[in-house]
Amino acid sequence: HTDFSIIAEKGGKINLFLPSGARLCIIGSIQSSDGGREEMPMKFVSWNVNGLRACLKKGFLDFYRQEAPDFCCLQETKMEQGQADVGLNEGVLEFWNSAEKKGYSGTAVFTPHQPVAVAYGMDKDRHDHEGRLITLEYEGFYLVCCYTPNSQDGLKRLDYRMEWEDDLRDYLMSLDRHKPVVYCGD
Repeated sequence: HTDFSIIAEKGGKINLFLPSGARLCIIGSIQSSDGGREEMPMKFVSWNVNGLRACLKKGFLDFYRQEAPDFCCLQETKMEQGQADVGLNEGVLEFWNSAEKKGYSGTAVFTPHQPVAVAYGMDKDRHDHEGRLITLEYEGFYLVCCYTPNSQDGLKRLDYRMEWEDDLRDYLMSLDRHKPVVYCGD
């Protein structure tokens, strides 16, 4: 396990105790107003787990239960829903986007908050076979979980990566025209 501290924007401190092997974990909060109601802080976790089945054996569920995030966005899950027992807290919804190729890429979002709508991919056939994008729509914002393609050794997929970047930017900007976007990913 590794102990991290992040200094929050207003001088607060967030202490994290992460399972070993975590490649990325960011915790933050946003303030969301809903029709004049009190502002509600929300906790977001974004983590490239580099294979969720392996991460489950290294304390993922302990971390998840301890942190109890509003949104847990995972990248590089390398599995389909149901391939492992991901015993989350009661009432947690699971959204999975798996690659057609078994054991490759994939994203997931775990949240107790029911979205208004869910979209998988960016509605572009060229990009929507590797399970790289999940969008959850809420009344006040969109949450986008993304696992960006690697350009690979020798830059074999550089042209594809550049096309991905342009199309993803267009997708995010199209969402942002309607309401704010929270973008999480690797």
